[in-house]
Amino acid sequence: MTQLISDLFVMLFVDNYMDMVLLYFLCCSIALELKQATDLLLFSFFF
Repeated sequence: MTQLISDLFVMLFVDNYMDMVLLYFLCCSIALELKQATDLLLFSFFF
């Protein structure tokens, strides 16, 4: 029984960890997109 519970905890932890990693990469890519967009806007504004 304890083995089952610990396996469950590990599964939950890994699942949450993967979600966090995916969320992190998503945020990073969105931030990069925004940065490129603002750079483009500033560039077209000044030149």
